[in-house]
Amino acid sequence: MGMTSGLREQLNRKPIPTSVAVVVICGVVVTLAVMSQCDRTQRFANDSSVFLTADDGAHFSEGRLERLRDSGSSEVRAHVFRCGQGHEFVGYLSRLTPQLLAGGSGLLPPETLAKPMPGMMEVKRPGDSNWVRGASPESTAILQVKCPQDGSSEVEEVEP
Repeated sequence: MGMTSGLREQLNRKPIPTSVAVVVICGVVVTLAVMSQCDRTQRFANDSSVFLTADDGAHFSEGRLERLRDSGSSEVRAHVFRCGQGHEFVGYLSRLTPQLLAGGSGLLPPETLAKPMPGMMEVKRPGDSNWVRGASPESTAILQVKCPQDGSSEVEEVEP
């Protein structure tokens, strides 16, 4: 009780300076928490590994997410899945839209690269010739990946 009564007496004697100090301390704590979260998100997105392919999903390898920002690169993201039997395969490919790349994807926040909004990306199945806008009805069918051996929908996405 001694601590509480001391704080209460301080507030009664000098209410404005004490209130300002409490607000400043709370502001500093909130700012540090937000900065810490932003730093973690940036590190995750920049250091994030994804599967990349340059041959329409025939082969894929682990690579850094930031490599997808380069509009001159032939690499696209390969979304790799595993069937119940353990067979891994590329279910679909995704890339940022050419307009977004031409407009300077280097300005995009890292978290946008990690999980772009559907309108910012295009998708296609390996072997398809046309890319489809991620926010289109056609993309819904592409994103519903099925196991190539038995056509079952029991697949899980594999992370590098």
